Amino acid sequence: MSGYRRLKRLQKGAVIGLALLIMHNASSVYGESSEVIYQGQNTVSTQPYYSALKQKKQPKNQEGPARLRTGQALTLEGRLPIESKRLTPAEPSVVDVERLVTPVFVMGSDVQSIHWLQQNGEVLAALGAMGIVAELRDMSAWREIQALGEHYGLRLNVLNGDAIAEAFNIEHYPVLIQEAQRGG
Repeated sequence: MSGYRRLKRLQKGAVIGLALLIMHNASSVYGESSEVIYQGQNTVSTQPYYSALKQKKQPKNQEGPARLRTGQALTLEGRLPIESKRLTPAEPSVVDVERLVTPVFVMGSDVQSIHWLQQNGEVLAALGAMGIVAELRDMSAWREIQALGEHYGLRLNVLNGDAIAEAFNIEHYPVLIQEAQRGG
């Protein structure tokens, strides 16, 4: 395997690992944590990254819901709208990659993504897929997507999809990213 392909595979694994870590730890970004990032045989503590976030100070004279104060998590409502510069709505697709432990689906709050989730929720749940909402206009749309996800037992998180778009060379959502099936 060429060095370039190995590097791209590692980048993809790192992006998914980081996304999964963010989803797992989204509600306690500033909490003391013994969480680790795990990639193959390499394990890295997340503590130094959280410590760096804690030490950043909020500039004075800035207020509003989207501003962080030391020790307080940023609310979803304060981050809205969520928009991806690299992803746009289009026809649903499936991307097969090597060495992906957990299938991931990326969607938006557009009508086509909602319809896709309604049509494929049971299959996504059976796969154990985790969802990333890469475009979200408002809290009303989030509540609708959340209710739909809960109906199927899916874990959903709001996350800008630009890093995943780059790592997997995708341009559109909704998309299911799953492990490639090996031929016999």
